[in-house]
Amino acid sequence: MFEEIGFTLAPAYRGHGYAGEAVAGLLDYAFGTLEKSRIEALTDVRNAGSIAVLEKLGFARDPAKREPVEFKGEICSEFLYLLTRGSWRAGS
Repeated sequence: MFEEIGFTLAPAYRGHGYAGEAVAGLLDYAFGTLEKSRIEALTDVRNAGSIAVLEKLGFARDPAKREPVEFKGEICSEFLYLLTRGSWRAGS
C-alpha cells in the first residue's frame, strides 16, 4: 500500500524552504511512525517549485506517461514522483 501527499503555499511564502521542511517532517512521520513503505506525490508539469522540492527530498519521477487531468477547472499534465522508505533512510 502507498500514500499520496500534496502541498500548496501562498506566493509570499514560496522560496523560503517551508515546503521542503514540512514535507521532510511528514516523510519522517509516514515512514517512521506509520511505517509506510512508499509515498507518491503528484505535481503539475509546469510547477518548477514543487518539482524542485520533491527532487531535493529524494523523490524520483516515474517515467510513465500520464493522462491529462482536470485541476481547478483546467486540463493539465502531471508528473508522478515516488519515494520508498529505503530511499528516504539512505538520503537522510
